[in-house]
Amino acid sequence: MTHETTVIRYPNGKYGFVGSVPTSLAFTQSNGEPLTEKQVEVIKHCGPGLISRYVKHVTFDTKAAAEEALQSFLSSKEVL
Repeated sequence: MTHETTVIRYPNGKYGFVGSVPTSLAFTQSNGEPLTEKQVEVIKHCGPGLISRYVKHVTFDTKAAAEEALQSFLSSKEVL
């Protein structure tokens, strides 16, 4: 699968992604752990608002850190 993902800078100065963003680079649980399969299904069907107290958007302090995370994902064997 090809990912057309772009790094953007949010108004708060943090960085994240837009486009075809892999789930693991878009959301985590509030405690920083990866999402469960059930949480991913809820987000797919209802959007992240429904479980927003348990899920947060992934952000990075620098553009370089975001780009490094994306490259690491793309070179891994992870499946969406």
